[in-house]
Amino acid sequence: MAESTIAMSSWTPRLQDSSLPAPPPEGSPPTASQEKEPPKVSAERPLSSVSSCLDESTLLKRRVTALEYEKEDLTARAADAEERAAQAEARAAAAEVEMHKAKGRAQARYTEKVHARNESRDLRLEVEKQKSERREYMTKVKDCFDGLKTRVEQLEAEKAYGTWSSENKAQQLQAAQDQLQTCQSENFQLKQNLVELQSDLAAELSKPTAEDIEARINALKAAATANLQRQAVHMQEKYLAEQKKTIKEMQSHRDTKFLFFKASWQSKEKQTQKLYESELQKTSKLEEQLAAAHKQIEWHQQLQMSTMQNQPRHFSTDQQDLAHMTPPNTHKHRRLDSSDGYEI
Repeated sequence: MAESTIAMSSWTPRLQDSSLPAPPPEGSPPTASQEKEPPKVSAERPLSSVSSCLDESTLLKRRVTALEYEKEDLTARAADAEERAAQAEARAAAAEVEMHKAKGRAQARYTEKVHARNESRDLRLEVEKQKSERREYMTKVKDCFDGLKTRVEQLEAEKAYGTWSSENKAQQLQAAQDQLQTCQSENFQLKQNLVELQSDLAAELSKPTAEDIEARINALKAAATANLQRQAVHMQEKYLAEQKKTIKEMQSHRDTKFLFFKASWQSKEKQTQKLYESELQKTSKLEEQLAAAHKQIEWHQQLQMSTMQNQPRHFSTDQQDLAHMTPPNTHKHRRLDSSDGYEI
């Protein structure tokens, strides 16, 4: 019995060093659950890693929702861009209305030019009338000069023949000179009138005609229309380019953020997978250690049984009497079996 006690005391610390469960306290019989219950493996770290993965997934879902909100914001901005395009079209319509007003003003100027042309025609007719009157007057003056010349020749002939007296000749000569001066003054006035008419005619001829005015108006209309069309096309192209640039920048920013979130999520997923694998490895190692501990316990139980079987049974007479007098302690034997030889 002492040898078995020494043998058991030699391997008891080794079992305690193997992280085995402590023996039950004395006075309390072991239950079936305590005999069959294996050591519990801590699962707090894998659960915490799984919860962290769930938190990361929730955070990524929130970020995806934020990206959806940003997409809605971009859609609203696109609608705003369309509204601005409609405003640009309204401004183009206003410019077209202004062009119609300019056409109306040009039409008014054209009407004024038509009236001026009619007035110029009336003046031209008046000039032609004055020219005809001048021709008639010149014919009359020429006839008058011819008559005067004939009269002078007649007087000269009479003078040569001495048919009229000196007083009569002086009176007739004075009358002829007065008539000649009158004709000269009228001729000078006619020349002045002719110069004025020629200057007025040149001024009227220098004025643009109705065809020139119409051609100029058409050219101005075409130039104004082309200018407005160029401005409208330039404004539309500029606005579309700005909107495309803004949308492209927003799309690039959103794609960059999405790629960043995706890379972050993938890296965290890999880290979580690695952590989970490491926890699985640790769990498998603990299970292997637990299996080794169970094997060691079984081996120690077998060793104890073999030791008890090989133990000599030579008791003295006093010990046999004491054994007969003392009742067997069955509870102690049960505790010995349940604790695998921890207590005797």
